[in-house]
Amino acid sequence: MQRYGEVNQLGGMFVSGRPLPNPVRLRIVELAHCGSPTAACPRSW
Repeated sequence: MQRYGEVNQLGGMFVSGRPLPNPVRLRIVELAHCGSPTAACPRSW
C-alpha cells in the first residue's frame, strides 16, 4: 500500500500542492475571526 503525503513539524499529514480539507479551512477561518494569531491556529487542534 502506498501512502501519499508527508508529516509536518506538528505531526499532521499534508500533500504538497493539494488544498486543505474543508473542515480544516473552516476551523482556520473561525480562529482568525475570533482574533487568534496566525501561528496559534495549527497548535489549537
